[in-house]
Amino acid sequence: MSAFKVVRNLTIIAAVCAIVFLIVYLVYESKFEKSSDYTETQHIQRVTDLANKRYLNDDTDYTELQVYPLYDENDKLTSFLIELKPVGFMYVFLNHNSKLNHFGNGMYLQSTSNIKPWARYVVETDNDAYLKIRNTTYKFNDRRWTELDENDMPILHETSHFKAANIQDEKRYFLKYRSKYIPAVKRNDKFLNLISMEYMDINYKDETIDQPTIDFIALIPEPAFKL
Repeated sequence: MSAFKVVRNLTIIAAVCAIVFLIVYLVYESKFEKSSDYTETQHIQRVTDLANKRYLNDDTDYTELQVYPLYDENDKLTSFLIELKPVGFMYVFLNHNSKLNHFGNGMYLQSTSNIKPWARYVVETDNDAYLKIRNTTYKFNDRRWTELDENDMPILHETSHFKAANIQDEKRYFLKYRSKYIPAVKRNDKFLNLISMEYMDINYKDETIDQPTIDFIALIPEPAFKL
């Protein structure tokens, strides 16, 4: 067989394999659930059902939970807040880019670390600040605590930033900022940062002022942490 016929046959085989692969992919692709398949109300109910199975069982001390939708600065649904009772909270991502169970990923991905208590602060560079949590002391060099107790120690919050700020009916935002996140609400065309309790302009990403962000939480979606 000539070299030309060998190349031609290999080309035909490769083309047939590519067509078969495309057909199989399109068939299975249509069966994967996408985040766009559900309304916001349906997403909230689905996250609630999944969270109930994970957190309200004999292996935990939680008794109730409530799920709230969270939005980015463009009012796009991006994540959820799970408020746990008697105390506790968890942030969950809506995985827009992956199909349910596609390559082992889930549609709802929780944070990869347990959320530790947090304290309010504003950014001050080159200012040493210490925070003691469960017998471990953490050192920061970029902040000043803004809520202090009678011993001038930062007040620790075990509840979410929204609950600590007594947010009721306002729309909840979870704003991405330099690979981290800011819990916020919008008032009078400004965002209220619920860590510092100070207002930010709508174009907060362009501001020269550094913004306080969430500590002690790795918001990196991983298959092992899907709900």
